[in-house]
Amino acid sequence: GGIDGATGAPAAGIPPRPFFSNMIDDKSPEWGPAIGGLMVAQNYDVERVLALAGEAIAGQLRQSIVDTNSPPLAESTIARKGHSKPLVDTGHMLNSVSYEVQTS
Repeated sequence: GGIDGATGAPAAGIPPRPFFSNMIDDKSPEWGPAIGGLMVAQNYDVERVLALAGEAIAGQLRQSIVDTNSPPLAESTIARKGHSKPLVDTGHMLNSVSYEVQTS
C-alpha cells in the first residue's frame, strides 16, 4: 500500500499530515445538527438525507486535503514534484474520496 498521510513514514523522513482526523475533529460537531435540519427539509427521506450528508462530508475531506500545507515538503520532494503542495501529486487521493449509504 501507499503511505498513509495521517501517520506518514517517520523512519523515511515523511512526517504525518493527519488531514482525515483533523477534519473530523473540526467538522464533526456540525454533522448532527446539519442532518437534523436536512431531515426536516427533506421530509424525513432518510436515504436522501444520508446521501446529502455523505457528499457534504466527502467535500469537507477533499477540502482538508487541499488545505493541508504543513509540515512543508522537503526541498528534495519539491524538486521531484515540481510544486510544494503536500498530499497532492497525481490527484488520485482527491478523486478517490467518496461515500456509500447502506440501507438494510
